[in-house]
Amino acid sequence: MRTTEFYESLPLKCCDTCGDALEEMADCYSCTCPKCQGVTFYPLSPVKRSITGSAGTSSD
Repeated sequence: MRTTEFYESLPLKCCDTCGDALEEMADCYSCTCPKCQGVTFYPLSPVKRSITGSAGTSSD
């Protein structure tokens, strides 16, 4: 198993309060999301969301 496969297979880190997925950040050990902390957070990367069904998909 490659190192990248190992890290990609780890489960998402979730907020202890509301259960939403947390943005992965270097040197960040918080277990509570910014929303539950009352902080405005502007992520550096787009949020990865899975699209179910045919809506939002393109055919090549």
